[in-house]
Amino acid sequence: LRANSIQQQARVEPVPIDFVGDLGTAEGPKPHIFLFIVDSLRPDYLSTHNAAVTFTPHIGAFAADSYAFERAFTRYAGTGLAVPSIWAGGLLFHKEYVTPFAPMNALKKLLDGNGYRQFVAADHITDQLFVPANDAVPLMRTVSEMQHSFCATVDEMTAALHARAADDRPIFGHARTLDLHIGNIWSAKVPPGESYPGFFEPYAARVRAIDTCFGRFIADLKQAGLYEES
Repeated sequence: LRANSIQQQARVEPVPIDFVGDLGTAEGPKPHIFLFIVDSLRPDYLSTHNAAVTFTPHIGAFAADSYAFERAFTRYAGTGLAVPSIWAGGLLFHKEYVTPFAPMNALKKLLDGNGYRQFVAADHITDQLFVPANDAVPLMRTVSEMQHSFCATVDEMTAALHARAADDRPIFGHARTLDLHIGNIWSAKVPPGESYPGFFEPYAARVRAIDTCFGRFIADLKQAGLYEES
């Protein structure tokens, strides 16, 4: 581990990551893509993974209507490398960061190659590595990163989508929210009238709030005719 981890001083050039040799615009309609990373959401606080959970009905309903991965793991435990590894689609050199990152960002190549309009929440990782399209819509620019909550983020994204409803290009929405991050959860309180026996109650209360807002976001997509296209 000492020999191969956290190689911050190593001089490394990016290696292009191309899953398709000649990536062009795909034929036919493109699905809308929403990539929400909830830092740090535990599977045992979701009804999809734990039958004892009663406070995530909307996520449960979404999972029942979708394909839920039961054993999915990021390449890294730490956020700083886990997030860009998702964009790259694989293991990265253990350094924050090999730059420029664009040659390794397989996800961004897919989006640009297929004309996606991009709604991306700003944070210190996306600002360093995710070069937005010229007409990308930045989200959560008016609050500090540690205050990026799921509800506020999806509400801002929903408003931005409504404001651009006439644009028929496929949609890519991306956000990493920090409601459940240890830096926030240590001071969290349980709202009056709520109780979560058997769980760490401040955390469970925030998961319930996220579930409620997720349900509202899905309902809005359905009303706008975007859900079946996602």
